[in-house]
Amino acid sequence: MDEDAIGPDSFFEVEQLAPDFKLRKGIGGGATRSQMKHPACKVTVHLRQCAGVNSVLSALLNLDRITPGGIGAVPLTGKDRNGNYALLDTAAFIEGSPPWKVAAEEGDVDWVIICPRPDQFTGGH
Repeated sequence: MDEDAIGPDSFFEVEQLAPDFKLRKGIGGGATRSQMKHPACKVTVHLRQCAGVNSVLSALLNLDRITPGGIGAVPLTGKDRNGNYALLDTAAFIEGSPPWKVAAEEGDVDWVIICPRPDQFTGGH
């Protein structure tokens, strides 16, 4: 992605939408742990309002809307510059149109992308 598309603050935020494990306790005191297989995550990509990639994402979303069965499930990969944080999903899709406004100064456009079966790695420095 073009570095001019990135705003001054955060660029890529990942939020897991469900826990990996759930605990269920019974009245008798027993407990059972169950695992959620590949819980989905929400990725928010913050782009400068004037970035050309907004047009690409908007076109992909519009194609997904008008194509029977959709066409917008595409691979998404993201990582930090050191490779300590990484995300990969082969069927990510744009959730919907981002909010936007026209103002005296340029703002950010926040695209929300859903990753239904992400593979993630959260490392340290």
